[in-house]
Amino acid sequence: MNGIALAGSFWSSASSLVLGLAVFQAETSLWAADVAMYSVKEGLVYRQKSATQPSLETTNGYPFQADVYPAVQGSVTNAYVKVAGSNYFTQLTLTTSETHYQYKRSKNKLTTLRTDFPAGNYLFAMDGVNDGTVSAKLSLQGNLFPVTPYVTNFTQLQSVNANGYCVVGWKSYGSGAAADFIRLTISDSSGNNLFQSPNLDQAGAWGGLTSYTLIKPGVLAMGQTYTATLEFQKNTAVNLTSYPGALGVAGYFTDTKLSVATSMAVAPDAKDIEVDKGVLWVQTDSGPPVPAPSGQYQFEATAKAYLPGSLTSATLLLPGTPSGVTRTLALAPDQVTLEFQDSAANATALDAAYARGNYTLNLIAANDGAKSLALALQSVTNAPPPPHVANFDSLQAVDTTQPFTVSWDSWSAGAPSDFVRFRIDDLQGNHVYESPSIGSPKALNPAATNRTVAVGTLIPGQSYVGSIYFEHLASVDTTTYPAVLLCGAYFSQTTFNIGTQGTANLPVLTLARLNASHLIQVAATVTPGQSYRLDGSPVLPPVWTPLVTNTTAGSTFLFLDPNSAARPQFFYRLALLP
Repeated sequence: MNGIALAGSFWSSASSLVLGLAVFQAETSLWAADVAMYSVKEGLVYRQKSATQPSLETTNGYPFQADVYPAVQGSVTNAYVKVAGSNYFTQLTLTTSETHYQYKRSKNKLTTLRTDFPAGNYLFAMDGVNDGTVSAKLSLQGNLFPVTPYVTNFTQLQSVNANGYCVVGWKSYGSGAAADFIRLTISDSSGNNLFQSPNLDQAGAWGGLTSYTLIKPGVLAMGQTYTATLEFQKNTAVNLTSYPGALGVAGYFTDTKLSVATSMAVAPDAKDIEVDKGVLWVQTDSGPPVPAPSGQYQFEATAKAYLPGSLTSATLLLPGTPSGVTRTLALAPDQVTLEFQDSAANATALDAAYARGNYTLNLIAANDGAKSLALALQSVTNAPPPPHVANFDSLQAVDTTQPFTVSWDSWSAGAPSDFVRFRIDDLQGNHVYESPSIGSPKALNPAATNRTVAVGTLIPGQSYVGSIYFEHLASVDTTTYPAVLLCGAYFSQTTFNIGTQGTANLPVLTLARLNASHLIQVAATVTPGQSYRLDGSPVLPPVWTPLVTNTTAGSTFLFLDPNSAARPQFFYRLALLP
């Protein structure tokens, strides 16, 4: 069992804790289910050949499909399904990508599909390396095929700049609900998936309310033609009990297939341009986040390039009165970002300085020339709620030899087009981990509540700063400045500490009794320029009370406790602040 010990001297005791309470982690030998998901479904397949409505495929337009997805590669060795009304099992085969097992048959008529694969109970038998053979049943009933997916920007998708951002948009799934499922796949001529949104069993899977997605630069190649498949699925039965730990789903789906072609166009000078209003929060314990100590309300404008020198200057024309007020964006240390940032102590002050209306960014690009781009923002009160880290205590003593998970409360009011980011920085401000960016198929949407960080990402005995962002996208545009992402957004950011187990570079508290005053002096060797808070408790288990907060100019933290002379015992801890 690993933990962090308490230490003491004189008649007082000191806890040499960084970033929170001592956390003990017991080793376990438990494993998850070998199967992540098993499903059975029937579908309709359409083809969209132009900007008009798709048409039903006359050949193999009525598929039946049974799938078994292993929890990890190799955790399932065989899978079988017994069709409703049948007396024998049919074996599923491993797909060419080796991601899952599948049995699929397509028919030319709906009547043939229903005859060969009737409504009823479908029985699965799955062989797992740990679980052995497990049987599970799914009921497929109702013939509730969704509406036909219809891509609304078909024409633009026939000449995509692969070196920039593009949008794939579709008419909303009319009867779709959050519990239903949408998936977009883009594959090459060999069947390799270049882009696929998360599967139904994965974090961030799209519900039935999603209506577009972004594809970031570099996902597709220049001068190629791809096949996109947009799938709407109505889930009619969900089974979480037949195979504990695995998701069982029965339903009906409708697919629309279409071509996506890329041009030979080079990347534009700009990558993305964003104007934001947001709120900053700090979480220092397992309780709710609190407002950042200064400048909690933020206004930001950024213009990012692909290469240094591509963007030569940018000014931002503000809305409101007096008219003609501008802000100049300055070059950031990364040499590719022009940025402007300002803050205010409250929402009223921020909205007074940065009013509701259109913000016009006047940009000079090396090759693309002058651009005048308008982005609308309203009040900062549109910002999302503050993200709250759900497993804060466990993150204060992370075992770097094991993967670890950062969990947060769900953003229940987030829209399908909104976005979640998670990042870890070291104390020098270097990014050591970041969740996939917007436009990636694995980018986090509001349904996501956790992210697992791989072994070796963090170093033992170190302190880090984590950040979770909830970002509400008020506007998204990739056509005004072709292939450049123009975005107006509202955000909430919560920063918090992460500590790793080990002894390297951990501040150790030392106590000294001053003879003349009998007061206790607390000292620690710390990182210059970092902020720390010293807490105290008269009892164990501790009931911590903040004693002092200090940003150190040098490498020594000192505090003379004015109330320590008469105490028979007292406990201290030093917490790093974001």
